[in-house]
Amino acid sequence: MLGEATSGDRRSRRALILVENLSVPFDRRVWQECTTLRDAGWEVHVICPAGTKRDTEREVLLDGVRIHRYPLRAATGGPAGYLREYGTALWHTARLARKVGPVDVVHACNPPDLLFLPARWLKRRGARFVFDQHDLVPELYLSRFDRGEDLLYRGVCALERMTYRAADVVLATNDSYRDVAVRRGGRRPEDVFVVRSAPDTDRFHPVPPEPELKEGKPHLLCYLGVMG
Repeated sequence: MLGEATSGDRRSRRALILVENLSVPFDRRVWQECTTLRDAGWEVHVICPAGTKRDTEREVLLDGVRIHRYPLRAATGGPAGYLREYGTALWHTARLARKVGPVDVVHACNPPDLLFLPARWLKRRGARFVFDQHDLVPELYLSRFDRGEDLLYRGVCALERMTYRAADVVLATNDSYRDVAVRRGGRRPEDVFVVRSAPDTDRFHPVPPEPELKEGKPHLLCYLGVMG
């Protein structure tokens, strides 16, 4: 998709990936996207928060990917805490994006649905904007806060709509998210692509079942990823 949108000498192409929810490479989906672009000949930069025990360096070149990290304290205390967190993240993201300089593609990963703001600034300087929708933020708001469809909820929905409108291409993690982008976001189906999160097949591969792991239960449910 990026190659189609920006054909030419890929060795000279620069991509900037924005993520606020997790540090990189701890965010495995984002890291796989980084290394895929790198392997395709792109120069890849990432702006993300620093971790607390890992991913602590403020700037590092890791496996050919340049990572720019900023300090961020996770939100506490309800919606006001998230406003403080996201405001800090936006300020650092804009600061570091200026440091990175011009790019051909800016790839923003939610949550929150606020990264379209620095992405739109980069679009005015010639970049294409890819929105990588990891989560449905309006649904997250309803599940996390017992406030119903209040004013803040309507604001969250408005930010999602603005993000959809600003994006040149939308990446969805599954078909149901793709349907939301088309139905609720008004995106053309041909501009929304499903890119699923998956384990690294060099490390994870099928093995013979071990029924004893279920400890006599009919089912065993596993989760791969980070659950916040």
